[in-house]
Amino acid sequence: MKSVNAVKLLLILCSVFLVFTVSVYIFYNSSRKGNVTYITLLPQKNAKTVTEILIDSPSFSFPIHLLRENGKWFLDLGARYPADDNRIERLFEEFSGRKKASVIIGTDLLNYGLSGPDTVHVQFFNAQHAIISSAAFGDTDITGESIFLISGNEKKIFRTDDTYSHFLNPRASYWVNLTPFSTLQDKGNIQRLIVNKENEKKEFRAGRDPQPEELGTVLQKLQCLDITNVPMMPQEEIILEMGNTEVITIHFAELDGENTIMTTSLIPGSAYIISRWAKEKIDSVFEEL
Repeated sequence: MKSVNAVKLLLILCSVFLVFTVSVYIFYNSSRKGNVTYITLLPQKNAKTVTEILIDSPSFSFPIHLLRENGKWFLDLGARYPADDNRIERLFEEFSGRKKASVIIGTDLLNYGLSGPDTVHVQFFNAQHAIISSAAFGDTDITGESIFLISGNEKKIFRTDDTYSHFLNPRASYWVNLTPFSTLQDKGNIQRLIVNKENEKKEFRAGRDPQPEELGTVLQKLQCLDITNVPMMPQEEIILEMGNTEVITIHFAELDGENTIMTTSLIPGSAYIISRWAKEKIDSVFEEL
């Protein structure tokens, strides 16, 4: 009999908790839901004139500063790294899209994460460095599916589907093209190759010596792990003279037991991190000569 009463009591408590949870959810949503409208954070007519994007927050170690030069996007960290074109394209698609949104009743920015250390600001500039569009992003709602934001100079708080958080990313590696040699084939075949490793120099010329034909393919497919600002003292060097007469220098230095730092004259001032497997793949080309 006691066990039956205990079960009944447990069922009652569960029912009360469920009703309470549903009530809080309904109240939360209804108290924040105002007029429904549509917003576009970056109008199409403005998107075509954007030459600079700044994504920043007090919580970031450094701002994400993207620049467009001669039709190409770069991440500016002192050194200018070619950006991930697909990521930039998706960013413009999301910010230029027309989104359904609710106007929030109330203007306490702090309650919505729009005035604090985690607020993320996104600004779009034209060639004259004038701001042509901006937005501030705060918290996501209780469901994690919507985000609170302010568009431009408007004083209204909007709540809309969270398709933006992916682009509020403070990691440089998220924005950088991590395949730095992907366009190597555009420079023609390797005409001359010099390898300096462990005080030993090897040189190969097209038409005279056996050529590491796989090297170009290996480099084009090379996927780096990250970029770095760790100082390096080159331990190995590869010099490529290409068919278009361009000379490309690549340096390597061991970072730790698992990874290697790689720099290349293709991107002055840059430094990438590659895996031990990737470095061994490059080394294997020369071992076969």
